[in-house]
Amino acid sequence: MKAFAVATGIVAVVLAASAPVATAAPQEIAIINGLVYQDQYGDLARCISVGPMDITVENYTSKRTAYIYNSDDCTGNPVGTVAPGAKGAAYGITVDFKKPAGGGSFEW
Repeated sequence: MKAFAVATGIVAVVLAASAPVATAAPQEIAIINGLVYQDQYGDLARCISVGPMDITVENYTSKRTAYIYNSDDCTGNPVGTVAPGAKGAAYGITVDFKKPAGGGSFEW
């Protein structure tokens, strides 16, 4: 009986060790003037008011370009852009992660 219990324990350990490990989806975040904004909380789906000041964006998203605007509501022509995976800065008032032409929220 002891041999069966030991063998069962070994099988359980082997099965646990070979279980597939789930990998988490990459975090879609941006750091704007030192503050972290996360897509999972809807932070990147809105116009973010920051300035007027020099705005530094560290864009750690995989598909979203950050647009820096010199307006209170993220309208008009962007004064700066920061590509996905890049860092950049421009003088402005607001930041948005939407398409510059046509308005509206960014769509996947």
